[in-house]
Amino acid sequence: MGETLLSKLNKLLIFLIALCIFLLSLYIFYLSNSTKARQRIIQAEKTLKGAVEFVGMTVHENFFRDDNVYRAVIQEDEVFLKQKLQEIIDKYPNVIRVYIEEVEQEYLNSLEIFTVDIVNGNFRLSFKICKKDLSAYVSGKLARVILNAQQFINSLGFDDIQINGASYEYSGPLISSLEILTSALIALCSTFIFAFVARWRKLNLEKRYHEKLHRRTLCQEAILNFTKIVLSGQVEDSYQFLLEKAVELVPGAQAGSLLMKKNDVFVLTHVAGYDPKIAGKMFFKPHELAQQIDGRIRIIKDLHQINTQNLDEVRKEFLYSVDKVAKIKSLLSIPIIAKDEVVAFLNLDNFENENAFNEEAVNIAELFAGHVGVLFERMRLEEELKIQKQLMEYLSYHDPLTDLPNRRMLEEYVEKTFAIASRENKPVCVIYMDLYKFKDVNDTFGHPVGDDLLKILGNRLKKEIRRGDMVARFGGDEFVFVLYDVSVEGAIEFSRRLLEFIQKPIVLQNKIFTISANLGIAVYPADGDNFETVLRNADMALYTAKRKEQPFAIFSQISQS
Repeated sequence: MGETLLSKLNKLLIFLIALCIFLLSLYIFYLSNSTKARQRIIQAEKTLKGAVEFVGMTVHENFFRDDNVYRAVIQEDEVFLKQKLQEIIDKYPNVIRVYIEEVEQEYLNSLEIFTVDIVNGNFRLSFKICKKDLSAYVSGKLARVILNAQQFINSLGFDDIQINGASYEYSGPLISSLEILTSALIALCSTFIFAFVARWRKLNLEKRYHEKLHRRTLCQEAILNFTKIVLSGQVEDSYQFLLEKAVELVPGAQAGSLLMKKNDVFVLTHVAGYDPKIAGKMFFKPHELAQQIDGRIRIIKDLHQINTQNLDEVRKEFLYSVDKVAKIKSLLSIPIIAKDEVVAFLNLDNFENENAFNEEAVNIAELFAGHVGVLFERMRLEEELKIQKQLMEYLSYHDPLTDLPNRRMLEEYVEKTFAIASRENKPVCVIYMDLYKFKDVNDTFGHPVGDDLLKILGNRLKKEIRRGDMVARFGGDEFVFVLYDVSVEGAIEFSRRLLEFIQKPIVLQNKIFTISANLGIAVYPADGDNFETVLRNADMALYTAKRKEQPFAIFSQISQS
C-alpha cells in the first residue's frame, strides 16, 4: 500500500510538473508575442510618422507652395481650387478629404508651414498656403488634408496594427493554436524536457535576441552596409568609409575630416574631399578646438576666426596650405563619445553656404557618430583584451619575480632543442644550480631582501648565457641552464666563469651581499636520452657537489667513481 501511495504521489507530482510546464510554456509564448507586439507597435509608430511627414512635405511642395494655388485662394477661384484639391485625392489614395478652412490669424501665425495632428482617428495635415519662394502666405486660411490613418498604416504593411484614437493597438493573436499544441506536447514530454530545459532556454533567448537585433538593423537599412564593414575588423578602411559615406549622405556636406584623440591632442587622421597629405600631420590641443569637448553637436560658421586666435602661425600656415580649407563657410562637428569621453570628432564642411546644415543633416550625422562610438568602444575592449592575453601568455612562461623562463617554458624549449641536437648529432649541456645557503639570507634579512637579490641575480644570469641558450628559474633558489652544442669541457669553463660572475658583491639597502652556488652538470645524450633523465642526473651531480662542498660536479665523473 505504501508503494501504491508513493506511486500515486509520483504521478501526481509528474502531473503537477507537467501542468506547470504547460502553463509556463503558454506564459512564455504570451510574453514573447507581447514583446513582439510592443516592438511591432513602436516600429509602426516610427514608420508611420516618417511616412506621414513625407506625404505632408510632398503635398506641400506640389500643391500648397504654389503661386497659382496661392493666387486662386486669394481670388477665391473655386473652380481651380476644386480641381487642385481633387488632384490631391486622386494622387494620394489614402486621402479622404481636402478642404480650405478659415482660421484665426493668431492661430495661423503660431503654426509651422506644415503640421500634423490626429482628429477622430485620422491624420489631419495642415498647410499654410504659400508662394513658391515662401515670401508670403495666405492670411486667415489653412489647407487641410485628412488621411485615413488605418488605411494608410495598412498600406505600409502593418495589417496587424489598429489605430484607436491617438493610440496604436496590436490586433494579432498573442497565443496561436499551434503554440497551445506545442505547450501540450512539452507538458506530455516533461521528463525528457527536464534534461534539455537549460539548453532550450538558452536557444530561445538567443533566438529572441537575434530577432530583436535583426529588426533593429532593418529599421536602419541605410547604415547596414557600413556596420558590416565596421564589424569586419577593417578598422582603417572603416574610418575612411564612414567619412566618405557621411559626406555623401549628410545634406550640405561637401568634404569632411576625422579628428581622433591620441594622448592629450586630437589628430586629423582622415580626410575626404581634401588633399590626403594633411592626414596624420595636423593636431589640435583641446583648448584650440573650435568644436570644444563638452559633447555637444555644433554648427560652426566662424571657423577661420577661431583658427586665427587659437593656432600658432606654423600650424595655421600648414593647415591653410591645403586646397579648399580657406573656403569653408560652415562646419558641422559631431563629437564621438565612448564611455562618456569625447574620443573623436566627425567634421563635415560646406564651401558655399553658412546655413548649409539643417536639423535633418544633424540627425543623419548623429547616426554615423553613434556607430563610430560603438566602434571605438569595441576597439578599446579588443586592445585591452589583447594586452591582457599577451600578459597572461607571457606570465604562463615566465617567473614573475626574476622574469626568467619558468619550468613550463624550459620543458618546451628542451624538447625542441633535444630534437635538433639528435638530428645534428650535437651535445646539449644541462646545468642544475642551487644558491649556496640562500635560506640564511631570507631568515636573517627577510624575504623582501631575498626577492630583491633574486631579481638582481636573474638579470646577471641573462647576461651570462649565449643567444639561443636558456636559463630558467626552476623553483625557490634553484636554476637550470641549457647550453646547446657544449661539451663537458665547455660546461666546466662556463661553470667557473658563471660562479665568478655571480659571486661579485651586491650592494642592497646599504649592505653588501655575496652570493655563491653549487652546480651539477649532465650532458645529453651521454647522460640520458630524455630531459627527465638528464635533469635527474644533473641533480645527482649537484647533490654530490654540495655534499663534498665543491663548486660543481659532473655526473659522468661521479657515475664512474
